[in-house]
Amino acid sequence: MIPVSLTIKGLYSYQKEQTIDFSKLLEGQLFGIFGAVGSGKSSILEAISYALYGDTERLNRTDNRSYNMMNLRSNELLIDFTFVNYDTFTYRFVVRGKRNSKNHEKVGTLERTSYKQVNGLWEPLDGANGEQVIGLSYDNFRRTIIIPQGKFQEFLQLGDKDRTVMLREIFQLEKYEFFYQAASLEKRNNEHIQRLTGELANYNTVTLEEIEASKERLNVLSNAVKDTKANLDNKVLLLQAMEKLKLSYQEYQSYGLQVQELHDRKNYFEELKASIARFNFCMLHFRADLLQHAKLKQDRGQLDQDLSLLIKSLDDINKKLIINQEKYDLLKRDFDQLDNWKLKIGDYDRSIAVRKLDTDLLELQQRIAKGQAILDDKEGEKLKLSEQVEQLAAEIKKRNQELPDYGLLSQLRQWYLTNRHLKNTLLLDEQDYEKAKQKVQENTKLLDEISFESVLINNEIKSGVSLKLIRDLLENVALEEQNASAKLTHYQLQLKLGEFSSHLHLGNACPLCGSLEHPQILQAEDVQLEFESIQKDIEALKIKKKTLDGLLLKVSSLELSLEKSREIEEKALQKQKNSLAALQEHQKSFVWGGFKPDDEAKLDELEQNAKKEKEYITALENSLEQKRASAKEVEGVLLKYKTALDKLQLDYREKSGQVSLLKQQIQEQHLSVLSQFSLEELQAEKLLLEQRIADVQQNHDQLKLEIEAFNNQIISLKERINALEERRRTLEKEYLHLEQAFEVKLKESGFGTLEEVRVILNQNLNIPALEKELQDYQLKLYNAEQNYQRLSKELENQAFDENQFVQLKTEVAELQSAFQKQHEEQIREQVFLKNQEAGLQKKTALLNELGSLQLRGQNIDQLKNLFRSSGFVNYISSFYLNQLCAAANERFYKLSKQQLKLELSDKNDFLIRDYLNDGKLRSVKTLSGGQTFQASLSLALALAESVQKQNKSEQNFFFLDEGFGSLDKEALQTAFETLKSLRKENRIVGVISHVEDLQQEIDVFLQVKNDSAEGSLIKGNWE
Repeated sequence: MIPVSLTIKGLYSYQKEQTIDFSKLLEGQLFGIFGAVGSGKSSILEAISYALYGDTERLNRTDNRSYNMMNLRSNELLIDFTFVNYDTFTYRFVVRGKRNSKNHEKVGTLERTSYKQVNGLWEPLDGANGEQVIGLSYDNFRRTIIIPQGKFQEFLQLGDKDRTVMLREIFQLEKYEFFYQAASLEKRNNEHIQRLTGELANYNTVTLEEIEASKERLNVLSNAVKDTKANLDNKVLLLQAMEKLKLSYQEYQSYGLQVQELHDRKNYFEELKASIARFNFCMLHFRADLLQHAKLKQDRGQLDQDLSLLIKSLDDINKKLIINQEKYDLLKRDFDQLDNWKLKIGDYDRSIAVRKLDTDLLELQQRIAKGQAILDDKEGEKLKLSEQVEQLAAEIKKRNQELPDYGLLSQLRQWYLTNRHLKNTLLLDEQDYEKAKQKVQENTKLLDEISFESVLINNEIKSGVSLKLIRDLLENVALEEQNASAKLTHYQLQLKLGEFSSHLHLGNACPLCGSLEHPQILQAEDVQLEFESIQKDIEALKIKKKTLDGLLLKVSSLELSLEKSREIEEKALQKQKNSLAALQEHQKSFVWGGFKPDDEAKLDELEQNAKKEKEYITALENSLEQKRASAKEVEGVLLKYKTALDKLQLDYREKSGQVSLLKQQIQEQHLSVLSQFSLEELQAEKLLLEQRIADVQQNHDQLKLEIEAFNNQIISLKERINALEERRRTLEKEYLHLEQAFEVKLKESGFGTLEEVRVILNQNLNIPALEKELQDYQLKLYNAEQNYQRLSKELENQAFDENQFVQLKTEVAELQSAFQKQHEEQIREQVFLKNQEAGLQKKTALLNELGSLQLRGQNIDQLKNLFRSSGFVNYISSFYLNQLCAAANERFYKLSKQQLKLELSDKNDFLIRDYLNDGKLRSVKTLSGGQTFQASLSLALALAESVQKQNKSEQNFFFLDEGFGSLDKEALQTAFETLKSLRKENRIVGVISHVEDLQQEIDVFLQVKNDSAEGSLIKGNWE
């Protein structure tokens, strides 16, 4: 990640908008951000972290973060961070927030958005997750890229588990987590084995012996089926011949009975044939004419009925027409007066308007008089307020001129405050000095008391105890204890040898060498008393050593405490002198005449009087503002009333003109009459006349329409009556012609009357069905006679034996049953053999597959054991950690002047190889503050380098916040040289610090200053 720009506004101490363009800073590859404590340096890193991750080092989500992050003087917050990622794309993360305008302590949730630059345009991303873009969690981001205050040593001091988790995330080691894949493979493999085992259980009875036995049984069954089938075929052929003969005899008998039955029904079908002929003749020659005859008779009756109704309707309409014509003639006289009545309506409207305008004019006269009176009152009030405003303004001006010089008072007040602060500081410094002086006296007294203690040395009493004396005594005691221990060992050997020699006798085996002969037996001395004496001496020496150790610790502690107390005393004395000098210097700066350095009460009295006078002037100014507001309000009212009065007068003139014009438009014959009516009477008369006009117009139009409708109906009815009379004459002619035709057809057909014909036709015979029935009878009779004659000839020399037929049929049935059973048994055996052979083949394949799976299961189990408890990931993590340690040592060894190196323990904890102490190992916790910084810096650089390689980025960047304050000048110079050397490695490093020496070493840096009025301000040293 390479930063491009950062804009901050309303965050922590940043009140005004500040923008950092990193292009100038990145040119030198090593830049700084400097400022005093509390200037807002670390807030820059906080802004970047919150923009990317929504999290900060200072505040968590329970700290009312939105409110506490926003500057108390700001109403909105903005963070706009742009950077180039390792994927070469440019990204932008923005944070915005606003303060509630009604509640200062209420700040809404800060809104975070993110964008990606594509073809020069910012395209929004889903959410604002820096981890997805950069590939680092927040914790690892602040360990590798932005390292905040107090977190620089975190990676060095992390435990094995946390460090492994960190490396796993940074280097994406989860891809080496194969345990679950192995477990999943094992599960699937076991499931497959279980399934195969279950399948094999179905083939337990499948064997080669069973297959051979089945083949033998199948051969026997095949021969038996073949023999039975041949015998059955012969019997079936004989049975088929007898069945055919039996069927012929049965048909012969059946046809004989059928011929007899058909001859019995011959008379019925001859009568049926005659009825069909009569019905068909009547249908052909009479039916159509009879239907037409009935239709003409029906139509003639209907015409007579319709004609009677039309004549009656015509008579009714003529009567209604006469009545309406009489009404129309009476209404026409009023209809001719409509135009005059409408003119009168217009005069009514104008008279009503004149009445209304007269009322309005009277009301306007009253409103004009009332408005003029109010206008006069407001003019007087305006004049009075103007005089009061002038008087108040003059008095305020006079009193402001009499006020004291507030700048002078402010300078005096600041001098007195500083003087009081310096006096208090001097008093506190004097108290601190007295306390430090007393502490030195106490420690000196305690040390003097110990110095006069007596110590026994080689049976001599010595006084004046010192650290050198105690160390000498301890060396002597250690030497004496060493000599005593050697003597004790010698006496122990003598005692043991004496014990062995006392048990040696001729003929008895030696317990050491096993020899039976003992030519020169040792004569050991009796040293038991000396042995016990030496033991007591050693115990006494141990007690003496313990006493001396306690005394050494006590004296060392007191001397160290005395040394620190004297340092504190010197610093307190110097601080007291500085405070006294500052106070004296300040008192020399008092230059105000009329005042005394020790008379602050006079200033208090003057300020109090000025305050009261200022409050009185403020009250006068408020009163002046109120008077001016009242005057402005009166002016507004005056303008409002003048405008309203002018409008009323204009309305009065306009309405007077309207009255004159309306009176001129009223007809003279109506003017005198209408003037006698009131407004309500005029409106009532107008309504009555309007209603009369409407009624006359409506009745006239309605009667006119009805008369026209009646005339049209009369014409239509007359035309329909004429048409019906013509139609009736035509029907009558057709009816007479049809009667004549019937007489001719009856004579020719032989029927007596038309009634006979109607009876035949009314039979409603189904002729097609009857003809088909007759045809079927004739066909059946013919076929039965032919078949009877044919079968009689065929059976002339043949005989059928029923008993022989039944016996043969029984034999065939028994053979078929036997054959069926044999064939079914043969099929079952064939199926069994086929299944056994297929089962044997399947069983062999399953056994082969099961063997392969069992072997694979053993291999998977070995893999799972290797990957258990993230073992492989931990191994890879250790490999990465060793690489980091080696890379870090390249710098750490140099920074520590070839004295220290980092190493890893079996538990992957960092240890220190100390070459000043024979290369022995010790804990990293024993490092000094400067050494810890050197080790942490080396690890941070190595980790950043690994992240760069991991992301395949051309450049690597990280921020370092503080950490240099713990280094001495030499170590600081070495660390700085290390940072500068990173330029050759294409690295970019940003250093945040308040250490002044660094500013002299870094060419390009930002200076952050916290201004009391404008908040934190950022300025480059090149600006």
